[in-house]
Amino acid sequence: MSFLQRINPAWFLAGAAFFLPIAPGPSNIFLLLALIASVAVPGLKSRLNVAMQQPLLLLGVSLASLLWISVAWTKGSVDDSMHYLSKYSTLLMAPFIFGLFLVYPKAIRQVLFAFVLSAWLTLLLSYGIWLEVPVLLNAFPLVDPSYPTVFKLHTTQSIVLCLGLYFSWALAMGEANPASKKKLLALAAVFTVLTVFNLLNMTHARIGYVSLVLPLLVYLFMKFSWKGGLIALAIAAIVANVAYFGSETVSSRVDKTYNEVVNWSPDKYENTDMGARLSWWHISLQIFREHPVVGAGVGAYPSEFLKHAQPMGVPPHNNPHNQFFLLLTQIGLVGPLLFLAILIAHYLSIYRLTEPERLASAALFAVFAFGNLFNSFLLDSAERTLYMILVSGFLAAANHQASDS
Repeated sequence: MSFLQRINPAWFLAGAAFFLPIAPGPSNIFLLLALIASVAVPGLKSRLNVAMQQPLLLLGVSLASLLWISVAWTKGSVDDSMHYLSKYSTLLMAPFIFGLFLVYPKAIRQVLFAFVLSAWLTLLLSYGIWLEVPVLLNAFPLVDPSYPTVFKLHTTQSIVLCLGLYFSWALAMGEANPASKKKLLALAAVFTVLTVFNLLNMTHARIGYVSLVLPLLVYLFMKFSWKGGLIALAIAAIVANVAYFGSETVSSRVDKTYNEVVNWSPDKYENTDMGARLSWWHISLQIFREHPVVGAGVGAYPSEFLKHAQPMGVPPHNNPHNQFFLLLTQIGLVGPLLFLAILIAHYLSIYRLTEPERLASAALFAVFAFGNLFNSFLLDSAERTLYMILVSGFLAAANHQASDS
């Protein structure tokens, strides 16, 4: 058997997952190799048929296709249209990646391991810069040691660490060897402690605060129904009170957010996190009111935004930092409804999984669903690609587990 014949295409998916939090270039190369492998492995047609039986994948392809079709009526330029379409087209890759996971069912565990390794690297470098280790200060001269985000901005780094935390526990739960399981549980515990301190005292990302707790709440509700919901509410109340009254950083960030919201006015632009978002959402609704049926088209947001923004004194922008509002302006009401249907299909698919994939998929769902309320993750390279790869893997895992039962 030659070297090429020994290559497991699952390595490509693992490579893409490892480099996603670090750099898009290597990650895109591995993803391209995975797509080529998916096409090259015999049985592509049958795998795509199975893929199109998955509601989530079918909805994703439908959303991407409709966005492509909206080029016919877009009010924006060709360049702007291609900017958005190049990102949304990631949804079209999902059936092929799903097919590869069907052929290599153990690949999902390898992908989770690779991502957790990358999260560990990010976490340790963040601590090293915070502790002002000279070699790391020289390697990352643009990173402020008092705010040690390493490869990505604070939003993405927070998501990487929170998902890494839950994936670490999922990998430990799924380890069959008792000795290895103890080691993985110990590593997961250490990672959890370091991540919690990092998010609360070093990088201060508000999405990180929510992403630390929300996956656990969703998981408990799914596992124990209404009893789990009551447990989740109790945990949320305790954690919120401890975090707010026990950490000056958390309380100041929460108070800042509250003040930005209550003091916002559509007549005055405030260049703050929530003040800016509220203005962007307000303008997005105005764009929708002008194009209520099919939206203004996939590439129209920058130019349509500018028409409404200039009288309000709002700087030009191409992203309302809310995936639902962005789709609303691009293809009308059907856009956010399709995206909501994708999230609902993901949630329902989690019930088809057994442990530990259920915990990992619940964490991915919680972080992605919440994050898209304050960001447009389908435009963000790391977030959208990670979601596409992992949700394809979890769907394939559910398909395998159903056939084995």
